Amino acid sequence: MFKSTEFSAKSICITCLFVFVSYVVTAQENSKIIEFSQLSPENTSKQNQASNIDAKKVKSLIVDLHPSVYLENGEINFYSQKPTTAFLDLKAMASPIKRDAKFESVEFVSIRIDQRNAISGIDLSKLEVFPNLKYIFFACSTDCNESQIKNKLTGLNNDYIIVYKSENQS
Repeated sequence: MFKSTEFSAKSICITCLFVFVSYVVTAQENSKIIEFSQLSPENTSKQNQASNIDAKKVKSLIVDLHPSVYLENGEINFYSQKPTTAFLDLKAMASPIKRDAKFESVEFVSIRIDQRNAISGIDLSKLEVFPNLKYIFFACSTDCNESQIKNKLTGLNNDYIIVYKSENQS
């Protein structure tokens, strides 16, 4: 009798583990990771259309001024009552982010990466405080690429569009 119960418990645990791993892998596969230059209309507009990416909107969120909130050096500074963009430093990503009602309107987060391999310490599940988040932008002062982002980020549980740009300072 105990062997049957033991077998059932193991089967349930294995099934739960399989479902969890499938969910995480599916979320990572559903997120789109693209390089900033691919947002150019002449570059791969067919790819952007196939991925349901509004390249003009994403590019505007990256380069134009929008109502913003800054989470830097352990402080939160709002520059609008309804910010659509949030700018975070690595310190903000390393500590818990407290929910705020003003985060409801944020759909774009920009994270500056100033150190080599810093991307491996980023847990995107912390961004769940932004319930309407759609786009994440990594501005890398060192080299970064799609495989680094895909393989080193943790907590990728949503269908985000992730854009990255290497801003090598020579």
